[in-house]
Amino acid sequence: QGLEEMHMIFISFTVTSVLQVGLIYLFVKSPAGLFRAPVLYLAAALPVIMVYLTRLGFGFKMRIADFKTMITHLSGAFVIWLISLCAQVYNVLDIFILGLFRPLQEVGYFTVSRRVTGTVAVFMLFLAGAMLPRLSSSFSLDKTGFRSSINKFLKMAAVFTVVILAPLGLFNKYLITITVGAEYLPASLPLSIMTIGLVLVLFNLPYSTALIACGREKDVLWQTGGCAVISLILNFILMPIYGMIGASISFVIVETVALLWIILVYKKRGSRW
Repeated sequence: QGLEEMHMIFISFTVTSVLQVGLIYLFVKSPAGLFRAPVLYLAAALPVIMVYLTRLGFGFKMRIADFKTMITHLSGAFVIWLISLCAQVYNVLDIFILGLFRPLQEVGYFTVSRRVTGTVAVFMLFLAGAMLPRLSSSFSLDKTGFRSSINKFLKMAAVFTVVILAPLGLFNKYLITITVGAEYLPASLPLSIMTIGLVLVLFNLPYSTALIACGREKDVLWQTGGCAVISLILNFILMPIYGMIGASISFVIVETVALLWIILVYKKRGSRW
């Protein structure tokens, strides 16, 4: 990504995903075979990794200088890692918290809605990742182009909302029935509620990506960390009473706070550019 060889990233994701699906289809034929899935995922990722490391001329020799370079790079990326960690708190832990208060069946319904929203969210993150190098470059060289790119990103978010998220919210019953079966239709309502949260995530990304691109990743860390705390509090308040519906409402509330927070920070920082 740093070299802006984006077609290679696309090939990497595509080939790895196809290999994962193919291996799961071939070697997992029943619930008893699920233990093979992690090994199969690893096996699917290794070929692409090895080919790309070879193309980059990477040698498996570690010197003292290499360790020093690694520490320098990791220290610079540490804030980004913490942002991802905080985001996972309110994107993953709600399933486990729900299991503390509700029966396994309801946890299963909510997991379906969570997996669907998580898949869409990953697609959004890929989009933001693709935008980041260009935004970083334009911020350094062309502030007008930087602002123009953010506006285009927001327009893309609007198009994505109309084309993908609106149909997902309206017709998710058909998606659930086709993919996991009609017995999981109770997942439809939480999925509809969480789709609203996905819209908020989508409009959050242009601002948070812009702040990271201009070196203000600590602002994004404060936002994600604060929202992670709010998410935990809301989940422990709402889940015992409302179950998976409470979890879905918590998700929307947190994403509303996250969007308003990041817009205010972006406006404050942007006024100085």
